[in-house]
Amino acid sequence: SEFALSLLIPISLAAQAQAPRPEPQGSRDHPFVGRYEGSRVHAYQQVAFEEARVITGPVTKRNVLGDQNAVPASGRQTTIVYRVPGDRSSLEILRNFQQTLAGRGFEQLFECYRETCGDRIGSFLREALIAGRPLAMAMTASSDTGRSSALRLKRAEGDVLVSIYVQQVTNIIQTRVEVIGV
Repeated sequence: SEFALSLLIPISLAAQAQAPRPEPQGSRDHPFVGRYEGSRVHAYQQVAFEEARVITGPVTKRNVLGDQNAVPASGRQTTIVYRVPGDRSSLEILRNFQQTLAGRGFEQLFECYRETCGDRIGSFLREALIAGRPLAMAMTASSDTGRSSALRLKRAEGDVLVSIYVQQVTNIIQTRVEVIGV
């Protein structure tokens, strides 16, 4: 009947609105890092060769990175922003990445949360990690503080550096993973 058909249309539109958006075409997890279970790729970028600084210490002044808090890195740069429902914690997600990478031979260079990142709420570090970097617009700004970790895998053919930043934003958790060196 016509009435039954009119009821089906709004239900099917609501179901489409609930469906997660597809992951970006060509995106994939980095083979050294992987992804946290249940997360989805929100944004992805890979550059064949780039130079960057990986933050390895507190950022106490806005946009000031030097030998005291960063190490240079160069090589293939892969940046991935993941999103996972907010029923997890930023600490759980960061620890999962750290354990996975430790099992693959990575050493932790730096970890921080809030004031251990450099300023009272860690915003200087967040700004240095995100602003002007690949996929900056893919990370929703948040007054909630994030957690950060930098790790390194020493290899004869060149080191691999990984920077991970995890932050809670309302009902989702965003994770930015940047891998430089392979």
